[in-house]
Amino acid sequence: MAKQEAKITYQDKATQTETEEEDTIEKLLKAITTLCIKVDSMDNEIQKLKTNEDNLKSKASQQHDYKNAELRRPEDGKNPELKRRRWETP
Repeated sequence: MAKQEAKITYQDKATQTETEEEDTIEKLLKAITTLCIKVDSMDNEIQKLKTNEDNLKSKASQQHDYKNAELRRPEDGKNPELKRRRWETP
């Protein structure tokens, strides 16, 4: 009878160990899934920020071009002396 009690205890311990391992694996999988979701979310946010940055750079460039166009007078293009000086290196 002592052998049978010892055998049952061993089986209970083995079952308990398997259950603990399964719980640990399940917790690890949940943690990995959560991390993957967060990484995907961060990647989406980074893409939005990059797009926003590109849009702002484009707007700034367009505004810069517009200001340069406003500053340039039509007569400047007709005067060869001014045209030559503009493109000469100092």
